[in-house]
Amino acid sequence: MFQSLSEHVKAIEYYERAISIDMEIGDKAVKATCYGNLGTLFHCLGEYRKAEEYHEKGLVIEMEIGEREGELRTYLNLATVFVELGEYRKSKLYCDKALAIGMKSGDKEAEANCYQKEGDVFNLSAIKKRKLKPALRKH
Repeated sequence: MFQSLSEHVKAIEYYERAISIDMEIGDKAVKATCYGNLGTLFHCLGEYRKAEEYHEKGLVIEMEIGEREGELRTYLNLATVFVELGEYRKSKLYCDKALAIGMKSGDKEAEANCYQKEGDVFNLSAIKKRKLKPALRKH
């Protein structure tokens, strides 16, 4: 809600409060979700390294508690972050990890989302390479 109202600072404050409470009561799943939400928020703000940091924190918890659906979603979020950073190989690696989870679970929608994300990675990588080639020819 706050993200859509561009009240990012307030959203961060609330997520951090939730994380603090989650630490007190031991609700790791909600804590992982809050980290993921912070990762998405920082991604939207263009703070990709911070987005990576928060998604990674959530991923550690999801792996620890066996939350495979959350893990898959976080891998795709990390893939998106690395596309933004131009780190296409890392992005592809996270897509592959997400795809493995989707295929193992038999979740066709998740599998399709993984293939779509991998298509984005290859497409954006190709676009970047085309932009670099003319620049390289000039030198």
